[in-house]
Amino acid sequence: MLEELKSLVRNIMPDKKIDYDKVTLESDLIKDLGFDSIAFIMVAIGIEQEFGVEVSQIDSSKFRTVGDVLTYIEQNKK
Repeated sequence: MLEELKSLVRNIMPDKKIDYDKVTLESDLIKDLGFDSIAFIMVAIGIEQEFGVEVSQIDSSKFRTVGDVLTYIEQNKK
């Protein structure tokens, strides 16, 4: 599922210079991946479309690392 999430982020933020081979569960969404408020919204929409998991704005504001996002998806997958 990590690879699917990396692909989603790559599609949402194609202009970001991110070395996706170095992205881990501990990677910080803001510091390491350069997320801003728009990126959080876009990823939430992408998660809903890609994984069928609804993400509220409150829930997405709790995401700090890649691992947080994957844990959320796994816990809320239908």
